[in-house]
Amino acid sequence: MEHLIILAGTSRTTSPGAPSASSAGGLLAAPETLARAFASVAGDLALVLDGQGRILAAARGEDGAGGGWASHWTGRAWPEVVAPGSKEKAKRLLNEVLRTGEARGREINLAADDGHVMGFRCNALRLAPEGPVLVVGRDLGAQAALQHRLLALQQEMEGRYWAATSQAAPIPRRRR
Repeated sequence: MEHLIILAGTSRTTSPGAPSASSAGGLLAAPETLARAFASVAGDLALVLDGQGRILAAARGEDGAGGGWASHWTGRAWPEVVAPGSKEKAKRLLNEVLRTGEARGREINLAADDGHVMGFRCNALRLAPEGPVLVVGRDLGAQAALQHRLLALQQEMEGRYWAATSQAAPIPRRRR
């Protein structure tokens, strides 16, 4: 799989594990811009991390997923903003992207300072061998709401079925 990376008006196609080393300087110089750009076009949330997992920039997509609290994550370590039940998955995602250049999607719950938790499907890509890591997340809140609604409808249908069948005339038994 190849990715198209656009930097300061130039574009370059790279393999995920071996991006151009020359691109790292420009990306590190403007991590906020990078995070905003990716959050607006590729996900609901974008984080730019350094090689140790410290958040250089955080941005949310236009629909507001992630709330205003994502902007307060800058300077914090990635595990600090992850909910307790997702810390191991977040560590594995970071280790994988640092080792291979990209990490497959994982469902990770991120936590705000007020305790609010949001689920995201996160993918990660290292933009240069010694460069930053881009984590792009899709908000799972809409999916969870849809699943909740589907379950409620299924339970309602089952309730109507049992109510209808209990009111129907009993089926006569055959005599032997």
